[in-house]
Amino acid sequence: MKNNRNILIAVLSISAAVLLSLCVFVNFDSGKAYADSSVRGGDYIVVNGSNSSTGDYIYVVDVAAKQMAVYSTDRTKKSMEILDKVDLDKAFAD
Repeated sequence: MKNNRNILIAVLSISAAVLLSLCVFVNFDSGKAYADSSVRGGDYIVVNGSNSSTGDYIYVVDVAAKQMAVYSTDRTKKSMEILDKVDLDKAFAD
């Protein structure tokens, strides 16, 4: 009787571990962002990108000032906020 109980506990534990690992891998968001086409007007380059989980990103490059700003849009709130601003000279310095 004890041997059957131990086998049952081992089988159930292995099944639980397999199901837990499958749930983690299926729901794991890689956070990949994909860029689309760019538009250039004067001293600005604008590129939009999408992230499957949160919304869209808008990258604005000011060529004259050598600055890039990244904005995030939230589809559910219909809002946009700045995520980061980067000095391109510092980012690509030797």
